[in-house]
Formats: sequence, C-alpha cells, structure tokens
Amino acid sequence: MKNRTALWCRLAVAVLVTAVSAAHAQNTLPNNASYDEIIERGRVDIAVYRDFPPFSFREKGKLTGVDVELGRLIAEKLDVDVRF
Repeated sequence: MKNRTALWCRLAVAVLVTAVSAAHAQNTLPNNASYDEIIERGRVDIAVYRDFPPFSFREKGKLTGVDVELGRLIAEKLDVDVRF
C-alpha cells in the first residue's frame, strides 16, 4: 500500500510539472502570475478537478486528494495562502 501511495504521488507531481511547464511555455497561466506577484498578493491559485479521485474530490464536505495536498504543500513552502 505504501508503494502504491508513493507511486500515485510521483505520478501526480509529474503531471503537475508537465502541465505547469506546458502552460508557462504557451503563456496561458491564469493572470500570468509570476512568483513575485504570488508572493506580493500572498496567495497562489491552483486549479483542480471538481470530482476526480484520487486527485481531487470532496470527502465529508472537505476538498481533498493528491492535487489538493500538493497545492497546500506548495503554498506552505511559499508561505502564502492557497485558493482552489
């Protein structure tokens, strides 16, 4: 089970990095927010699926999943709030 979770996390990170790289290359990031702008406004906006377990879904009314947890970790490392 531990190996399966690690595999899902690695897959999610790879997908996230690929998506961000592709969006950045096409200059289609929302509001073209740079690192400095994110830090200045104190918030990072992260798009996630509405209902696509295990990546993002609601459990007992709370947004959860691999993408959500990664988003929270990114915001924590940047010392900013996160909005999904």
